[in-house]
Amino acid sequence: MRVRSSDRGTAPYDNPLDLYSLARILENTPDWRRSRVLYEMARAGGLPEPARSRAAESLSVIYRRSGEHERALAVCMELIQSTSFSMVAYEGATIQP
Repeated sequence: MRVRSSDRGTAPYDNPLDLYSLARILENTPDWRRSRVLYEMARAGGLPEPARSRAAESLSVIYRRSGEHERALAVCMELIQSTSFSMVAYEGATIQP
């Protein structure tokens, strides 16, 4: 029996680290906006630390670049409240229009 990708339906992705890696690649290309969805999917899929924090840091920057300042601030506040220090979070929380 062959399984097509369309047969998977809405099954969760096998490895959130793959999504995270692809997002990191796209983030530094002219197609950087696509990385946002990949970072979000990786985090929703159970991305482990420290990649989860790094994905959140990248998301905060991407949200800011996209003009989604409220979402950027929300991610920054989430990072500030976590147990690990994030300079990106503090910087992002202060750079609001």
